[in-house]
Amino acid sequence: MNSLWFVETATHPELPADAPKVNYRLPGFFAKFLELQQVMWTTNAGLTDRHLFDSRPDAWPRLRRGINFWVKDHRQIYLIGNPMVWWLSTLSVVAYMGMRGLLILREKRGFKDFNNSTILKYDGLCGFLFMGWAMHYGPFFLMGRQLFLHHYFPALYFAILLSCAVFDFLTSSLRPKVRLQIAAVLIILAVWNFSRFSPLAYGSPWTRDRCEAAKWGAHWDFSCHDFLNDYSQYNSGVAPPTPVNKTVVQTTISDAVRGNVVVEDKAAANQKGENTSVYIPKAEPGRDVFAEAPVKDIRSEEIPQPPKVPQEDEEKVISSVVPPPQGAVAGQKEEKREERREGKVMGEGRYAAQGHTAKGEKAKVVEEAKGKDADADVKVQTAPSSESELVDNEGLDPVIPSPAKKQMM
Repeated sequence: MNSLWFVETATHPELPADAPKVNYRLPGFFAKFLELQQVMWTTNAGLTDRHLFDSRPDAWPRLRRGINFWVKDHRQIYLIGNPMVWWLSTLSVVAYMGMRGLLILREKRGFKDFNNSTILKYDGLCGFLFMGWAMHYGPFFLMGRQLFLHHYFPALYFAILLSCAVFDFLTSSLRPKVRLQIAAVLIILAVWNFSRFSPLAYGSPWTRDRCEAAKWGAHWDFSCHDFLNDYSQYNSGVAPPTPVNKTVVQTTISDAVRGNVVVEDKAAANQKGENTSVYIPKAEPGRDVFAEAPVKDIRSEEIPQPPKVPQEDEEKVISSVVPPPQGAVAGQKEEKREERREGKVMGEGRYAAQGHTAKGEKAKVVEEAKGKDADADVKVQTAPSSESELVDNEGLDPVIPSPAKKQMM
């Protein structure tokens, strides 16, 4: 970076009050002007890389070559000036230098050409425009950086104005009608040149034959093989194959002034390239944008589940009930009946030993319940009887319903 930054004010809450401050002298207009020129010179001198379409200042007035900017769809944008205007401006510069040299030589021989007011007038006008052209063109010979044709544009403006002054001087002795006719012819030629090379300026369709015919310079390297053979092919849907070079082979040559210069290898450029075709799509028919689109059945993909860890099979014991035979069932019932009889006898003996029996106990409980609530009904729960079994319900505790149940009942 070749920039020097000046910070006008810097504040910070942690900056002490007695921090040293740096001041600089405010530069004036000429100091800034010289600094700007120095920075521009240093920056431009560092651009030493070479480019495929760069050129040197001696080739600019001759319009030796242009700059290729863009190639696509059989169209191309190539920077090239109006040859008629360009070459007339260069011819005017050469004419003024020759005329000025002749006047100086005649002045040395004693001729009094500068006493003529007409010559003095045009010499001052043309001299001013020539100095403007020289000051915008001459410094580029001192630069070793990469240069292009567009660097000549500021000097070209002065050269075009100089051509107008030279035309006015050469036709000053002619009648106004003749001067107007000559000017009209020059304007028509300039317009014709513009229309001739306008496809390269605007990237419009152009044919290959017209492109080849427009190559007036041997070093004009715009690519004619990128254009189609006929204008009607630009309106078709599919463009025919167009040969396109796969790569541009470059080579490096040594130059005493510019150093190592990268140029195009002509032998590799002339090799047969691949054939490519460019499809130019046609306009699609209109459709109702508000029409409902078919709804697709969108299903979410199954979420992958982690594999289950195999578990050891637990040993389960399942009990099974096998119905006993009919004879065994009858025997079991008989045994249960005997056990109940024995229990009844034993119960009566226990209650009898205590001084009361099961019947007396039941009567006593009923009497106590009647004493608490005369209106309460006593419901004695009895075991269900079976025809096959004779069960004595004596000795069971009575069940007394609650007042809530009593109301419901």
